[in-house]
Amino acid sequence: MDSEDANHFTTPWFRFLASLADLPKAIEPVDASVSPYTYVAQASGNLHLNGGTVSSVTLTRADTTITLAHGSGFIPLEPKDSVTITHTGAPTAHWVPS
Repeated sequence: MDSEDANHFTTPWFRFLASLADLPKAIEPVDASVSPYTYVAQASGNLHLNGGTVSSVTLTRADTTITLAHGSGFIPLEPKDSVTITHTGAPTAHWVPS
């Protein structure tokens, strides 16, 4: 092994070491172009909404549904929570995992 190779990890080792570091998960865009649009969380995190012409945002957890203010902001979610967005102009939406 030459000195240049000694300074690099192989791909399997890199993946293993990265998994130990518990790096944050990537922010993912959400396509909320249809109305009403329902997002169902698969894990804990936040749904971020920004802009659009939104007329209603509801959050459902178990058997309880509440109406949220429909401005921009973060909506904290747990697995199986759902957010329904009704709009005439889609907001920009992103999933931010915990």
